[in-house]
Order: sequence, then structure tokens, then C-alpha cells
Amino acid sequence: MQDMIDKRNFKEKCARSIVKGYNVHYMTPEEAAALQAAKDVQKAAHEADTGKEMVFKADERFADQPSSTYGTTEVKDPVTKEQIEQILGERKNNPFETLQGKV
Repeated sequence: MQDMIDKRNFKEKCARSIVKGYNVHYMTPEEAAALQAAKDVQKAAHEADTGKEMVFKADERFADQPSSTYGTTEVKDPVTKEQIEQILGERKNNPFETLQGKV
């Protein structure tokens, strides 16, 4: 991504440089128009394929709630509270006990 400073530096660099023939790619206006049309068609096809899929599921899930109600409603999640407590309960040991055992 370029900002205004990068664009200015590029213009200054181009103004000071000598243009070499092997660095120039000559295209006819018809070729340039055909290339641009092909890019537009490809971009339109890509947007049509991924238009709805790019929206995060979290956005769809909370789209109807104002931000003031975030965290107040319970989310329907396939993971149960028992599973969460079991995962969190696996590591109940004290870190100091772990350090004392290894010293």
C-alpha cells in the first residue's frame, strides 16, 4: 500500500532516472483496453463468487443487536458449559508448585 509520500518519491525517482528501452513495455491502445476489460470481467466474476461469503458469520449473528446489548445475550454455541469448565479445570495447578517441583 502506498501513501502520498511514496507516490511523491516514485515521481521524483522517475523524473531523475534515465528511461531504458528494456524497461518500457509498449502496448497499443487496443491491447490496453482489452487487458483492462479482461481484468474487469475477472474482478466482476470474483466479486459475484465471493460477495456473500466474505461477510463474517459473527456479523450476521449480531447484526440485529445494537452494540449496547453485546454480551448480555447468551450465544447458542455447540460447546457446552461443562466442556468449557472441563477444559479450564484441567489446569488448576499453582504455577509456584510447578516451579518448586523442578528446582
